[in-house]
Amino acid sequence: MSPQGRAFIGIEVKYSEDLKDEPSSHKERYEEITRESMVFRPDVIEKLKRKPLQQIWRDHLLALSLYKVNADYKKGLFVYLYPRDNIECYQAIKGYIDTFKDPTVESSGFFPVTLEKFTGTLKTLTTEDDKWVRDFEDRYLNFAKLNSL
Repeated sequence: MSPQGRAFIGIEVKYSEDLKDEPSSHKERYEEITRESMVFRPDVIEKLKRKPLQQIWRDHLLALSLYKVNADYKKGLFVYLYPRDNIECYQAIKGYIDTFKDPTVESSGFFPVTLEKFTGTLKTLTTEDDKWVRDFEDRYLNFAKLNSL
């Protein structure tokens, strides 16, 4: 273990989802983690229970429970990947960040990033021989293929 302690990165990938599916059943534990994490403003619980924020919130709570609440890890990061043109995800992310006391990644542990930016960063960290990055980009971000159908 490093001198700074154990850390993790949790990743949720959205592709074509519009985040309008029916909210799942609610558990009291969600509200407990929300309060104990100290990430959210106290007046936002009802907003977090509704779509489109509920799914993002529940996924983020899993990460927060591991390092902010239970201290299983010293640090954690919840990465939320989505295509740049998925407006529903973009708008939900904006609304979700508005529920935070402090919107910085350091405070919230929430890091939304587009698949395009993520792939661009991967390209700078890999070599031309790393075909999997190009294959990933071609499969998930080559929208010209879809448009031609």
